[in-house]
Parts: sequence; C-alpha cells; structure tokens
Amino acid sequence: MKLLLKTKLLMFGASLILGLTIWDLAPRSTLRDSLPHIEAVGIKEISRIELTSMGTTITLEKQSGEWVQVAPLSGLADVSRINSMILNFRKPIAMDVLVEIDPSDGGKAYGLDSSNAVTVEFWTTDSDSPQVSFLLGNDTELGASFVRLSGSKSVYRAHVGGRRRFIHKAGEWLNQRVLQLEMSELQSISIEGVEVESYTLLNGEQWIIEGSSIPTDTKRLSQALQTLLLMRKGEQSTQSVVNPWMRLTLLSKSGETQTLAVAKPVERQTRLQIDDVVYTVPVLAFERFASGARYFMDKRVLPIRSKDELDLIHYKTDLNDIIIQQDLSNGFWKVLQPSNVDLEMRDVFFMVNTLASLSSLLDVSLDLVTKEPKMTLEVRRLQGDVLRLMVFEKMEMDSVTGYLCQVEGSESAFIASIEDVEQIINGFGQSGLF
Repeated sequence: MKLLLKTKLLMFGASLILGLTIWDLAPRSTLRDSLPHIEAVGIKEISRIELTSMGTTITLEKQSGEWVQVAPLSGLADVSRINSMILNFRKPIAMDVLVEIDPSDGGKAYGLDSSNAVTVEFWTTDSDSPQVSFLLGNDTELGASFVRLSGSKSVYRAHVGGRRRFIHKAGEWLNQRVLQLEMSELQSISIEGVEVESYTLLNGEQWIIEGSSIPTDTKRLSQALQTLLLMRKGEQSTQSVVNPWMRLTLLSKSGETQTLAVAKPVERQTRLQIDDVVYTVPVLAFERFASGARYFMDKRVLPIRSKDELDLIHYKTDLNDIIIQQDLSNGFWKVLQPSNVDLEMRDVFFMVNTLASLSSLLDVSLDLVTKEPKMTLEVRRLQGDVLRLMVFEKMEMDSVTGYLCQVEGSESAFIASIEDVEQIINGFGQSGLF
C-alpha cells in the first residue's frame, strides 16, 4: 500500500513528538550533581582527627571509648566541641558550586593559602588513609565555606559547618567541663546554703530526697544534675570563695568526694572553687539547688503520666466553651466544638505536656478560694474518669507569685506558675483571660 505524503508527514510528526517525550522523561544530571562531594562518615566510626594549620597539627584520638588529645597537648578532649565539628558529616556533603579551578597565590583570596587554611582529616577505625580530607578556607556570607578537596587545585563552596568549629587552639580542644562525672556515677549530692535548709539527694534504685517520703520530680532533678555536670570552665579567678553562698558535696559510687564552694551570685555570674582552683561561671547551674529540697519533690497536681491516657479536654470560661479530642491513631487533636475554631497543633501539644507536668509552687488553704473560677478545665481519661482543674485569680504568698488553682476533690488549693497557666490557655488559642 502506497502511503500518501500527508500520512508520511503525520507519522513523522508523531514519531518526533514521541522521541521528544521520551527524551524529556529521561533523568538528567544537574550541574551540582556533577560536582564532587565529601563522603559521609558516622560519628561513632571516627577514631582519629587531625587539624593542621601553619605547620601545627592537633591530633585527637578515641581511646577506650573516650576522646583524648595526643598532640601537641595531652589530656581528655572536649567531646562537645568534637561532636559539634563532626556531626555535619553524617551525610554526604555536596559541593555547592565550583568557584575557581586553579586560583593564583595558592587561593589566598579564599583563605586557602598556607598561612590561613586548615587541613581537616578524619580517620575511621583500622583505616590507613583518612576517610575525609579537605582544606578549609574562609566562610562566605551565605553560611558556606571555601574548601579544596585533597589532591585537587579547584576551589569549591560547601556547607561544612563553618570555620569556627575547626580553628580552636590546642588548649581549647582539651576537656572544658568542670566536673568529670556522669549522672549515673553519682551516689549522692548534699546541698548546704545560706538561704536554704540543708538537704541530700540520694541515688539508689531511683533518686530520692533523704528523709522525705515524697517522690522526686525526675524531670526537674535530671535537668538540674545535667546542667551542673555539663558546666564548662569559665575564666580562672584569683579570688577565693571565703564565705560560700552554697556548698555542694558530690559523692561518686567509687567513693570519691568533690566539694564545690559557690560564692553569692553577681549579675548572673558566680565564683566556683574546687580545691584551690576558682572559676567564674554562670549561676544557672546552681539556681535549681538553691530553691531547696521542695523544688525536687514531685508536686504534680494531676495524675497524668502520659498523653496517651487522655481522651478529651473541655476548656470553659465565661466567654468560651471549647472541646478537643485526641485521635488515638495518630496522636493529633481535633476540635469537637465549636465548629469555627481552628487550633494550632503545636500549641495544643505544648498545652497537653504542661498539663501532665503541672506542679504546685505552694500549697495553700481552700479558704482562699472565695470566687468562681475564671477558667475550668475538664480532662477525661480513656478509662472514663474526669479530672477537673479550676483556675482563679493571680496571687502572691510567701514570696511565691502565680495563679490560685484547685483540683476538684483535693483537700487544699495551690499556686501554679504563671508560665504554665498561660501555656494552657494558649493551647486553646486564647489570651488576655486574666
């Protein structure tokens, strides 16, 4: 059969369109995909780090599970600084752009010359050559840095974490923690203070307050201990702590004792003396302990230990009546009433967590409850019981400021922190209630 010219043209056009479509669907590499990259290396895989600048090499090694500096100084290394440097390499780091192939003056314009560059090398266990090796120059204005990969003259721009993470002096790579203890190694901590009654925290099967039958608030205690144990050295001071504002005695499970003498804080700073060494440090690490044993008592007012226990929360004021219910399939909350309210899920999550940890700053007499509540919160748990929290006005008593509250059925009222109550209100998209 003889094809007409028109038919041939149509067949040619169809073939051309089909070919273009197939070509368009084929994956094409982008310019960035064609650039080299730094291989990923796991944080636990790195066993040796060398940082070389102006002929001096700082060598950090992992020995028996601990990071140490072996050259030019010797001693335990600063794990926080090491982690800050190497965490960025958990994933491959692609070069953002090729800046210049063979720059003049050894790349001085990019900080890659011998007087400015830092040679960065990471070794993994049992490796004969570094897994990561590059020259680090100056930072750019866009958060990236100029780098030159080993064996190449080309200059690239890449996000490796910034120059500041790599250029510490040898002494700064040594351990900067004041205390070389972990929380699990502590047997007890005793606190004596000018403004607080002495008390002792004991670590057995669980942490307890010596002489108290009230359980400890594990979250608060953990935060306080971690802040103390991770405290970093500040500037050394020549002024001894003569009359301590607070004295902490730490006893380890191995039987070793350390005594910390703390001076009265001035402008959020204090002097800390251990043996004959005195450091200037932030007072934050000691403030929770200065609040006394009561601060660490579990004073949560609602028997909620997990958000998974909750079914429904009913928020009532004179102007608003909002009910939300948890979708157990995904943990999200939906508004049952009114239909025109749309809550921010992040604020709802914060509100629920605040409810679970809501604590009494001060227990007070029910005689102080003389008015109708400004807000009532009904919390229904999955087993069907209902917890009812009533919030009244703001008040101050015994130097404690907060909102007067009562849990229905309790024998006393209590003062809750302003921050906690406002977080609860904010969870329902409300403000200005008080």
